[in-house]
Amino acid sequence: MFSNSVQSNWAQWKADFTTAVHQRNAAALAQSLTAFVSDDTVDALRNSQFAGVDIGAFADVASEYNKYINSNLDVMHAAYARVVNAFAHQSVLQEDWMIATLRLLCSDLTALALQDNDPQRNASNSVNTLDLFSKLASIFFNEINRDSSKIGTRGRSFFVPVYFSFRICFKLNELTRCPKIIEQVDLVLNLVDSSEFPSADFVTYNYWLGRLRLINHEFEDADRSLSVAWTGCPDHYPRQKRQILLYLTATRLVLGKPPSSQLLQEYNLDGLFGDLISAASVGNFAEYEHLLQMRCTWLMRYRLYGIMKYRLKVAMFRNLMKNTWMALNQARTISFWQFWNACVFAGASDFTIEDAECILVTLVDLGYMKGYLNHAKGVVVLSASPFPPMYEVYK
Repeated sequence: MFSNSVQSNWAQWKADFTTAVHQRNAAALAQSLTAFVSDDTVDALRNSQFAGVDIGAFADVASEYNKYINSNLDVMHAAYARVVNAFAHQSVLQEDWMIATLRLLCSDLTALALQDNDPQRNASNSVNTLDLFSKLASIFFNEINRDSSKIGTRGRSFFVPVYFSFRICFKLNELTRCPKIIEQVDLVLNLVDSSEFPSADFVTYNYWLGRLRLINHEFEDADRSLSVAWTGCPDHYPRQKRQILLYLTATRLVLGKPPSSQLLQEYNLDGLFGDLISAASVGNFAEYEHLLQMRCTWLMRYRLYGIMKYRLKVAMFRNLMKNTWMALNQARTISFWQFWNACVFAGASDFTIEDAECILVTLVDLGYMKGYLNHAKGVVVLSASPFPPMYEVYK
């Protein structure tokens, strides 16, 4: 393992680096190239003699790392980007353990790009990193395209720069760059089955893709991607499972099929979603709005506030109408006034009889309620089974 003591020098660095390569130790190799070494180590390496470390095929990586160590803050990101680029271009990048190293190096480069306190330089570094990741993804794509029947490790590395690109796009709110990334992924998945790639990389990609679909209100697609991420993420990664479930819960709420309270309790999300789900399921607008405001800061942090506030309203009206129907002994006709009274009682503010009529039209048009409206008599006439499960309507 790379030593962080002040006695570190290029000779010791070469020994640590060479050992990591020979032992196929991804973590040790990545640590020897880390972008976040201690100040003491940086000083020790700067004050020692580089003298062209000869490590075979990795000599150019060592040379770029030396330039990075000796760079100043203004050019540190660009210098480290050349380290990552040199590593990704290795002709010996042909064993799976090196994918793990590349993953850690890309993680460091992403963090380095986003940590600068200067907003202008932060944005510039992040855009440059996105450009680098795009080039790396293209290199790996070309490897796949040359012979999709025999995908090599460089090809299997394809998703690494892809999902780190998503991470930067989300951080910078530059989501307009994502469709081009997705287009390239779709081309790859048309050539190679997803099982050819490391499960962790495919899971991470689907997590970010699901989040993007959710932001774009593409709820069915978001559900599919997040479900793939949830199913593929091993149970011994509870923090990652919880993060996926957080967005999957919001998605399933809109689709009308929220996770069970037992599952939410298992991942400590019941306190955040449990009472919101209960209020939404009966159409209790007053309680739901109160809970939503209490958690406004938290929901905005995860970009869920707008979805929870606006996209569940139609579903809540549907649930309220169903409860009204059941309270009236499943009557085949319900007047607009009866539904309006239920809405006002449930806390729907500034709500008129015309609003109630419009909501009923919307529920029928969307298929959330089966029946028809008799506007002359001011009633809705319901079918024998008027409320199909919402998630079936979405399919």
